[in-house]
Amino acid sequence: MFKKFTFLITLGVSSAAAIAAIPATADETALRTVTSLPTTLTVTQSFLQVFVPKANELGKGQYKIDYKGGPEVVPASKGASAIQRGIVDVLWGPAGYYAGTVPEAYAMMGSHRPVEELWANGGFDLLNRIWAKKLNARILAWGESETQMHVFTVFKPKVSPIGPDLSGKKIRTSPTYLALLKAMGATPVRMPGPEVYTGLQRGVIDGFAWPVSGVTQLGVGDLIKYRVDPGFYRNNSIVIINLDVWNKLSRDGKDALQKASRHYEKASLKFMADDIERESKVLVEKGMKILKLDGEVAKKYIETADNAMWQRLDTLVEGDTSGLKAKFR
Repeated sequence: MFKKFTFLITLGVSSAAAIAAIPATADETALRTVTSLPTTLTVTQSFLQVFVPKANELGKGQYKIDYKGGPEVVPASKGASAIQRGIVDVLWGPAGYYAGTVPEAYAMMGSHRPVEELWANGGFDLLNRIWAKKLNARILAWGESETQMHVFTVFKPKVSPIGPDLSGKKIRTSPTYLALLKAMGATPVRMPGPEVYTGLQRGVIDGFAWPVSGVTQLGVGDLIKYRVDPGFYRNNSIVIINLDVWNKLSRDGKDALQKASRHYEKASLKFMADDIERESKVLVEKGMKILKLDGEVAKKYIETADNAMWQRLDTLVEGDTSGLKAKFR
C-alpha cells in the first residue's frame, strides 16, 4: 500500500505542472510539491501563480519547486503523512485537513491578527516547534489569510440577537463550522463539497458554509439566494516543508524561500481580493442578495464564531493553550 502511494506521487502529474516544466539543474534541489485542493480553485491558483514563480525566481541555483499536482496525486487526507515521511517535500493546503494531528492549527482560524504580526510576535515560532514535533515539518507561509468563510442559503434567514437564525434548516458543514452552525440553530449536514449542488437542488440541504471565494466553481450560482455578512474565521491554507529537507538547504536557499514566502503572503491578498470582487459581482447578477448583519448583532455573531473555535482548540489540544492564545487571540 505504501509503495502504491509513492507510485501515485511519482506518476500522477497534473497538467498544472507546466509551471514547473523546466527541470532542476544539477546544482538545484528538486522540491517535490503537491496541493491539497484542486488546481481549478482560485485559492489554489493563488499558490501556483504567486508563490511558485517567485520561489523559483529567487531560488535559482539552490532549489526548484517541482509541482506534481493536487489531490489526484496525493489525497488531501494523506498530505500531512506524505510530508512527515518525506514522500513529498512541500505541501500547500488547509491546515484544517490535518488538524486531527495538529489541532493547534485552529489557532490560525480563530485569530484576527495580521500575518506579519504573528511572525514578529513569535506566534509562528511557536507553531513551528509544534509542527516540527508532530509533523516533522516547518511552516513557510500563510497565504490568502484574509479570505473568510460565509453562510450561503436558498432562503432568507431571519436575524436573531446573535446572528442568522438557522433553526430547523439543514446546512452543509465541516468540523470547522460545526459549533457555530449549531449555535445558530442549524441542523448540520456533512457532505463533500462537490455534492453541494445536488444537495441544494434536491432539498437535502438549505445552505452551506464555505469560503467566500470558489462558490461559482461549485456551480451553485443559480441556486443560492443569500450570503450572510460579515464573514467569519480565515482561510488556513499554509505552505509547509519537510523539516529534513529544510535543514539540508543552504543558507541562501532558506533565505530565498523565506523571501518568497513573505512576498506570497502579501501578494496573495490582492490576488484573492480581486477574485472575490469579481465572483461576488457574478453571484449578485445571478440573483444572490447579501444579508448584512450590523452593530451588536454582527459583533455577537463574530464573538460566537470565535468562542466556538477557541473552545474547539481547548477541547482537542492536550495541555495548556495559554501560549497560543497569547500569540494568536
